[in-house]
Amino acid sequence: MVGSVNFDLMGPLQRAINLIVALILTAIGVGGVVYFYFIDTTWPLWITIVASIIGASGLYWLWEEHVNVRQQPWD
Repeated sequence: MVGSVNFDLMGPLQRAINLIVALILTAIGVGGVVYFYFIDTTWPLWITIVASIIGASGLYWLWEEHVNVRQQPWD
């Protein structure tokens, strides 16, 4: 196509940042669940639930960005 510009919307730096953030969220969530549920059970239950939500969001982000990579419609 004449005059079209190919924008690389998912560059290597952005993919690296997404990987780092997803792994950090997963580690914080899993570590929080292990600590608040198994080690120090004096904390309220809602803190364990919040830690599991954070871990699940990190796993979902990791799955969508790096494991379940689909062909983008603009490719």
